[in-house]
Amino acid sequence: MRTDSVPILLLTMVIAGCSSTHDLRSGGPAETFSSGAALEPQVEVDVAKPISGQATISRVLFFRSGDTDYADGVTFVSGGLLDIEGIEADAQRAAAQAACGSGESDFIIDPRYRLEVFELFPFYKSVRATVRGYPAKITGYRQVPREVWESAKNGGVIGVSGPSPE
Repeated sequence: MRTDSVPILLLTMVIAGCSSTHDLRSGGPAETFSSGAALEPQVEVDVAKPISGQATISRVLFFRSGDTDYADGVTFVSGGLLDIEGIEADAQRAAAQAACGSGESDFIIDPRYRLEVFELFPFYKSVRATVRGYPAKITGYRQVPREVWESAKNGGVIGVSGPSPE
């Protein structure tokens, strides 16, 4: 190997190298166990103490920078031709994570998002997302009979006896 190609190789490795870590906690429906029952979370909401979080993500050409700690289970629709992954949605997920990240809440009740967007299309875009809401913490789970869970999935209400409303 020629010694004059070593700096080029190192520069290429620095530019092309990346690292990411992603932990996922499913936000899907409660799982049904072989006992025929489902789990319903018991939630405690503190409406006396609102929480908020903020995140900023920027894009220069196709390179992104900013907050990288995202909340899973938060779905938004955004993006366009040159912004396929949608930095608006990522900024909102990062703001939700920042609000819940202190460990005081598992998720946000009544979240309200504010987006501030600055764009020099197609070269630069910066999105600052702010979320405000109320902290909610899962304190436990209770088993719900399968019939009640199926009724709730079809429009009924868990915890209400009698037939589901039509």
